[in-house]
Amino acid sequence: MTVFEPALFLLVGLVLMLFAQPVGILITICSILYSASYFASYWIGDDYIMDMIDKIICGEEIVDSFVNDKDSSLTRGFNAMGRKPINKDARRKIVEKMFEDEDYYEDAT
Repeated sequence: MTVFEPALFLLVGLVLMLFAQPVGILITICSILYSASYFASYWIGDDYIMDMIDKIICGEEIVDSFVNDKDSSLTRGFNAMGRKPINKDARRKIVEKMFEDEDYYEDAT
């Protein structure tokens, strides 16, 4: 879809350019931009899916990383950065507030 569909119009545009038709330049440019727009759309979709996966991992591992101070090797690579309260109960309350409205947060108490 990202290459083959616009390739037909790229070929038509190149043939028209060979016959000195100005519309060939337009068709060639449009076919390249059309292909680039599909590549960009797929890239944006992949980034969206990867962000959702990251949010799910964060929601599942935040308790072990932030509250229980486990190493990132034990939390699928997730590491809660920044300063944390010394009190474990305070850290747990912060995590609960961070994920009040999220469905993917799992409280592993």
